[in-house]
Amino acid sequence: MRPLIALSIVVAASACVDAEPELGSTGAPVDFEDFLATVYQEPGTGTYIVDGDLPIRSLEALRAYHASLGTGQALAIQTNLFGDIKWSDTDKLRLTYCVSTAFGTRYGTVVNAMAAAAADWELAAYVDFTHVPAQDGACTASNDAVMFDVSVGDGLPVDGKPAPDARSFFPNEGRSDRSVIIHPTAFTLPGVSLTGVLRHELGHTLGFIHEHYRPEAGQDAVAGCHWGQWFRPVTSYDSASVMHYRQCGGTQVGDLVLTALDRAGAAAIYGGFLGGAMGNSGPGWCGHPGAQLDIGDFDGDGRGDLFCHDGDGRRWIDLADEQGRYLGTDTYPAWGWCGHPGAKLLIGDFNGDRRDDLLCYDREGRRWIDFAAEGGHLHGDTDASPLMNWCNHDGAHLAAGDFDGDGRDDLLCYDDAGRRWIDLAEAGARFAGEDTYPAWGWCAHPGATLAIADVNGDRRDDLICHDTAGRRWIDFAAEGGHLHGDADSLPVFNWCNFPGASLVFADFNGDGRADFLCHDTLGRKWIDFSDGGHFTGENYFRDAQWCGAGTLLAADVNGDRRGDLICRDAAATTWTAASRL
Repeated sequence: MRPLIALSIVVAASACVDAEPELGSTGAPVDFEDFLATVYQEPGTGTYIVDGDLPIRSLEALRAYHASLGTGQALAIQTNLFGDIKWSDTDKLRLTYCVSTAFGTRYGTVVNAMAAAAADWELAAYVDFTHVPAQDGACTASNDAVMFDVSVGDGLPVDGKPAPDARSFFPNEGRSDRSVIIHPTAFTLPGVSLTGVLRHELGHTLGFIHEHYRPEAGQDAVAGCHWGQWFRPVTSYDSASVMHYRQCGGTQVGDLVLTALDRAGAAAIYGGFLGGAMGNSGPGWCGHPGAQLDIGDFDGDGRGDLFCHDGDGRRWIDLADEQGRYLGTDTYPAWGWCGHPGAKLLIGDFNGDRRDDLLCYDREGRRWIDFAAEGGHLHGDTDASPLMNWCNHDGAHLAAGDFDGDGRDDLLCYDDAGRRWIDLAEAGARFAGEDTYPAWGWCAHPGATLAIADVNGDRRDDLICHDTAGRRWIDFAAEGGHLHGDADSLPVFNWCNFPGASLVFADFNGDGRADFLCHDTLGRKWIDFSDGGHFTGENYFRDAQWCGAGTLLAADVNGDRRGDLICRDAAATTWTAASRL
């Protein structure tokens, strides 16, 4: 009942379906009776098939379609202008289907082609197609145990009008009309696989219309390539889209595959692999030799900003905008601060004003803090100088976390012998010296790594120990920032311990507890959601093929209190994947 979505996606029009019969110019359409005589009507369902694979359910709707052909309203069958025709956030993750066993010897071919085509759309967008083999023996349009059926077409002409190669449906159809019908010719199309055909048809099931309908295609005067106004362009026009017929000006060569614009459009409608928007900045920012990229909320708006710094003491900040985008340098702290030999930077909100500050420390145990001002400005000079000569022994490391839950980040000193010291931040970001002293030896074994995050949602940061054997231990921070140096929680073992795997911690589902995200060099992502600080194993998996070779960071980039992913690639392009989990 709403306008269909126009994806700038690809249907190399080697047409996974037959072209419509010649009807003449859309500027001067034939009368309805002559038009009706050319339209294939599906046996059994009575559905009319126009433009090669699009179903029209009634004669009245077909009249409306015909009337639109000269008016710029092609496919304006349902014209309620309340929004895009797409699946709900719930239904998009339960697109279950059956494959009819009536395909006989071709059954396995259809099962495999559907799985491959569905996987490509799942890779592009946050949707889930699931085959339910138990329903294959009763796979008809009346089977309510699945969202749609994949059924056999007989391929026979009707009154001399050829059957399409395949046809599907749009998300607003009722169950009895939600069928993907595959006719025999779909198995033998020159240069186009059945998987390619189904990529196109599944695009329709997600709400995407033919790309050649768009006026940019220049096909409004070409028979069978009509365009209309009842759609909303999502990306720029793409003549190679999987939704574009080749005979209508399509330029894709070979099999039908999703283009980059197809994938971008699908993610724009249904979210990327984490369910939210995908984005990227232009290449080059913070890409010079010696540059390092970090994340911090320097203007206190709840969104993570990009912080670039180098060995010469130069600093640049790119503030995240309202949509979680990074558009270039917004603030430019003065050069030279914290640029002396042995100096390192630490990011944290040390004074509790919700803006992240910079702490500079060096091998002499000296500390300086530059407080972030309104608008995320850092002046490049010292506002506070904490206690000197602390945490400067051999093998010592410094980290920041709010261990007592007072809104101010504290300092954690830890060393390779497993010793831990905490200096709690006082009012005005004063650090007076060691306040708590966790037991020695915890998380000091070979292959162990220490991380900091609030995994149980009590607003106090905890310590997470994980090692290369896939073992995990958590020491929950107690009142006053005390850490006991022993494991309060023992998550599942042997998770995320294969070659190329690494861990990132963030609150991806917005429940106030940090979760574990495992990713690898193939770009795959697994998430184990925190259950009150307990972890029982994988809750989410996506073969995202995203940021396999880049640097992965996690932060809330759009201010919705969910952790998002930031990827930095070799070209210094910043890519973002927002979470809606």
